[in-house]
Amino acid sequence: MALDDRGSFVFTAEGTSGVYGIIPNPKTLDSWFALVLLNSTPLDFYLKHVSTVYEGHAYSYGDQFIKQLPIKLPRTAREKEIAGRLSGLAKELTETKATLRLLEGGRKAFPKPQATSLGSAVELYPLRRLVSGEPRGQNVDPKDYSVSQMLDGQWGLKLGRVTLAFPSEVHLRLVEKWLHLQNQTKVSSTTLMELELPTSETGCHLVLDALSRTEAEISRLKSCLKEGEKEIDVMVAKLYGLSSEHKKVIKEFLSRF
Repeated sequence: MALDDRGSFVFTAEGTSGVYGIIPNPKTLDSWFALVLLNSTPLDFYLKHVSTVYEGHAYSYGDQFIKQLPIKLPRTAREKEIAGRLSGLAKELTETKATLRLLEGGRKAFPKPQATSLGSAVELYPLRRLVSGEPRGQNVDPKDYSVSQMLDGQWGLKLGRVTLAFPSEVHLRLVEKWLHLQNQTKVSSTTLMELELPTSETGCHLVLDALSRTEAEISRLKSCLKEGEKEIDVMVAKLYGLSSEHKKVIKEFLSRF
């Protein structure tokens, strides 16, 4: 469930496919509060008991099912206080997720964004101009390689039957980090050899340091999201008056479905 405050995504397609939603009455239901309830584990538990189940345990979120979801409107002062906090959390976590996606995108595109952020501090060359050797096939396996220091002091990265000779260890470690970030079983040899790296060792260290800061921030934001989601679960349970036994049943069910 997501908030579509511009009306850009909700539509009805032919057949049973499409994107469905609700339009909250602003006089009675805050959109952010509705969003956090719709994404909560109690309502997910409820929907999975009334919805159609498809192959692979996929559930329908069609109009005929989401309109049955029980939305708890705050009545008492305490319930309104909880609702206000939940709305605030929904906004905070949405912004945090947006920041997280940007950082994850920057990490995935490593090392270009990190090198670009350093401006003229680093000079970039494609990998083929910095190493000796070139992969023989059209693709390489980013998980199948070995590293060694060569007799002449250079560092070697063995890919299949070919070893690329690097001018320094940090150049090799930068490419090794790039290989680790590839979520594919094969990557293009051309893409690898056209990878732009700093020509200097200092530049490589700066790029790797920039990535380390990005990864640390990604880890911090994920922790914030996890803690925020825990707080939401606790407060939604209070709002709906769920007991410890209720919460246990919901948790066990959702761990299986």
